[in-house]
Amino acid sequence: MTSFSKDTAASLAQFINCAYEVALTPVGRKPPMPAKFPAGYAIVAYAQATDDFWGDSSPEYYGFVAQSAAANQIVVAIRGTYFIVEWLIDFEVGWTPFAPIFGSGNVEDGFYSVFSTLQFVDTNLQPFNLQNYLGQAIKSNPKTSIIIEGHSLGGPIASMLALVSVNRNSALQAPTTVYTFAAPAPGDKTFRDYYDANAPLTYRVWNILDPVPTALQAFGYYQIAGEGIRLVPTAEQLEGYDFLMVNCNHSLMTYQWLLNPKWPLESICQWPFDAASLAEQRQRTIAAVRTRRLKHAAGGKLS
Repeated sequence: MTSFSKDTAASLAQFINCAYEVALTPVGRKPPMPAKFPAGYAIVAYAQATDDFWGDSSPEYYGFVAQSAAANQIVVAIRGTYFIVEWLIDFEVGWTPFAPIFGSGNVEDGFYSVFSTLQFVDTNLQPFNLQNYLGQAIKSNPKTSIIIEGHSLGGPIASMLALVSVNRNSALQAPTTVYTFAAPAPGDKTFRDYYDANAPLTYRVWNILDPVPTALQAFGYYQIAGEGIRLVPTAEQLEGYDFLMVNCNHSLMTYQWLLNPKWPLESICQWPFDAASLAEQRQRTIAAVRTRRLKHAAGGKLS
């Protein structure tokens, strides 16, 4: 079992940033190599899925599979919401059985609608069997580690993918680790319990100022992986980004920065550091922190 490392998590998140870049290419064309792609890794396949909302459906790139022979590691990176229809999918808030595993409970309908269409193609855009690929990789080299990760909408998809993978091949259980960033709650209590009992080691990373990881809990959804890895911005960090903007709290780049400040923030999330703005921002920070502390002391949710 690997222990959680903030530096490692921040570095792995970079693959998902690259998955967002891949999404800019229409399906049917090979995406160009993303800028700032982690050194020593090569893309061996692309993930595709269909966005379907009230009859409006379109195939999109959702990520990729990358491998490093030197690091003995395979990374499956799944992005989150990017196009408008995907934000609508995020808020369908309906139930559906998790069909691949009988008796595993119900999951959010919008997440499952994407997961159920997930398929992979190789770099020549020919069908690629991820399950066989992972199984053969472990058989050839038992020391190979497998990372399955996702951000936002990609979190539930990555979790479902990992759960199905180990269900179909138990040899994948030990070498697989799941990382999710800013992931919403994926399903009901039965699914939560089944996942926690049967899934690979899962690190669910969430910023307590990000509303997305807790939003669906108001509708009876349950989070996986217990309390997860809570990112609690310090007062100094709160002065470093626009924490009052939902997009900034949810941004994957903000997660990376909170995990390791060597990673840059999105420009729109950086404060304008002139004296007047800084003084006003500090007062807003103090007021917001005081409110959250009082709410926490009273037993309120940190969301």
